[in-house]
Amino acid sequence: MKGLIACLGILLFAGNVLAQDNQPVVMPDAARFERFNAITLWNEGINALPPEIAGQPNIWHMDLSSNTFTEFPVVVTTLPKLVKLTFTHNLLTELPPAFGDMPAIEEIDLSNNQISELPPEIATLDTLQKLTMQHNELTTLPPEIGDLDSLYVLNLGWNHITELPPEIGKLDNLWGLWIADNELTSLPIELGGLPNLVWINVERNPLVSMPPYDEMRGNDAILAYLQEQYALAQRTQQSLAVAAIALATGALALAGLIWRRRRPRRKKKRA
Repeated sequence: MKGLIACLGILLFAGNVLAQDNQPVVMPDAARFERFNAITLWNEGINALPPEIAGQPNIWHMDLSSNTFTEFPVVVTTLPKLVKLTFTHNLLTELPPAFGDMPAIEEIDLSNNQISELPPEIATLDTLQKLTMQHNELTTLPPEIGDLDSLYVLNLGWNHITELPPEIGKLDNLWGLWIADNELTSLPIELGGLPNLVWINVERNPLVSMPPYDEMRGNDAILAYLQEQYALAQRTQQSLAVAAIALATGALALAGLIWRRRRPRRKKKRA
């Protein structure tokens, strides 16, 4: 396997082993892997990982950027303490269902790949706080994106996304959303109901259904507009609910009155 014994530019194992240019490096066996907590293998042209990495208990960060991976290495999902995964500038086109099997992951960067969709299994990444997917081939997001309860920052810039699912309005912890340079013509008003969303970037999208906004205010005006529209929708729903209750109450009262009038009267018995 290319990369097991290779002339690596940089091979970093949590500061314990560092090989410089043109120094042959032999990957350690499984027993020795246990003393490492971070692995960086970038710009090496590798397209697979050694099986010895599987299940290693102490690895919290893995950087596999600028390589030639065409398939996501499922062995990464077997690392129980993996918190940060950097996988930029590769050749990934899809993510396997096992992508959702990272119980401790908090930060994922998959920028500069060719990924066209996110698997629904992303919903199981309960601890994910930051997801960066800029410069990919995404056209839409799965509804399961709304199940990422811990998500704090979502970066989807430079894709081909045409719409956002309303389920994105379930991301109550979302603070920042970068969705610039896509193909959005509208935004779900559910974004306006996110209690912690304070920063949004929707520049260079053909938002034809959005009102023109002051260039001086820019993205702040868009967020304010969404918040106003969401509040208006909530008030409308409340008014409709009150009206529906009143209508139902009136209908019941009318039905009772009709029943009483149509009820046959009992004849009095003669003594």
